[in-house]
Amino acid sequence: MKYAVKNIALVIMLASQLSVSRLFAAEAKSIIDARVYGHLEQFNWKEYLAGHEIVRDSGPMYGIGADINISPPVMLMIEGNGEFYFGNLDYDGFIQNPYGVEPYRSKTQYLGIKGSADMAVILDITDHFYLKPYLGIGVNAWQRRLDNTGSRVYGYDESWLTLFALAGMGAGVTINRTVEVFGKAVLRLSAYNIEKVDMSNIGGPSGIYLSPGRQPSFCAEAGVNVAFVSLSLFYETLRFAESDIDSKYDVFQPESKADTYGVRLGAVF
Repeated sequence: MKYAVKNIALVIMLASQLSVSRLFAAEAKSIIDARVYGHLEQFNWKEYLAGHEIVRDSGPMYGIGADINISPPVMLMIEGNGEFYFGNLDYDGFIQNPYGVEPYRSKTQYLGIKGSADMAVILDITDHFYLKPYLGIGVNAWQRRLDNTGSRVYGYDESWLTLFALAGMGAGVTINRTVEVFGKAVLRLSAYNIEKVDMSNIGGPSGIYLSPGRQPSFCAEAGVNVAFVSLSLFYETLRFAESDIDSKYDVFQPESKADTYGVRLGAVF
């Protein structure tokens, strides 16, 4: 009888340890959410000299992107985002020829990729409302091909790269099990900018390197997830101060600004 009681106690103890282990394993399991989407946007690029607009690219841009969120069993969330985008925009500016400076209209092609990663803290304000402050880093790289026409008489290429730190605030409201309204606002602080100008197409140098000035930029997004469908509107800016003049080629990048308004439509998993 004594041995039977010991055996029963041993079984109970092992079962209890197994149950606790399974509980911790379930709690330790990370939750991964993802969104895959296409986006359509109105993109406007402007350049200024002495406060006066001298160049404008404007038109629709297209792209695809994805978000991934990893939520460990704590208040933290790890987030990542990546996008590919392209467009052939209307160019409205000037050209310099032997007769002076005259207005010129053409096309400018954009082709780029961008991405970011951050760490967020989830603050459950109520059962249906949360806030999500976060910090992270990001990158944006694109090619700007000017006079993208058949002859490219005045065409040359600019290759841009900007690295930035970011600080944002997100929020969400759960309406029911299948509907969530969400939004975010992000401040981006430029840390490094580099621009390569390739003028070999018009007989110039192929590698002029400029450093557009660092300025903060801003982006915001608001939308809704309904079951597996995600729809949102967004606004994004890029800001660059005038670069120093390249002493060898007497070239510089004017003050430049970009404003983007768009819509994202995709699926959430």
